[in-house]
Amino acid sequence: MTTMTIDQAKDHLSELLVKAANGEEVLIMRDDGSTFGVVPMHVAPRKKRGLIGSMRGKIWMAGDFDEIPEGFEDSMPERPV
Repeated sequence: MTTMTIDQAKDHLSELLVKAANGEEVLIMRDDGSTFGVVPMHVAPRKKRGLIGSMRGKIWMAGDFDEIPEGFEDSMPERPV
């Protein structure tokens, strides 16, 4: 939870908005003791990230994948030596 006075919140408003958007409770206090919460009205959905290695064993590559198919040798550009 983050709690700040109004004067502090003025200097750190963008930081407070990021914290509130990430689900952290943000409170702003006035001198008279009243407290206000910063709450996002709409939070953009987080992008799903794939798990590393989640496709292991589901993809295979032929042993000759990088060989030129028979009959295509003439259409390939010459490689510098």
